[in-house]
Amino acid sequence: MRPGDKRREAAIHLHYDLSAEILAGLARSLTTRKPIDEPHRAELSAAAKQLCTALEPR
Repeated sequence: MRPGDKRREAAIHLHYDLSAEILAGLARSLTTRKPIDEPHRAELSAAAKQLCTALEPR
């Protein structure tokens, strides 16, 4: 944020079926390539765990 600027927000509409297809495609692609280096793998894993937690029923 720049000094003096008001905070801005953006709303994004996620199409759940499309998002699910993208995630499934990403998972499939990861099984057919070289392993991801540890720092990037850890970041992706943490983000995936956050997504799983957010999807749990409340």
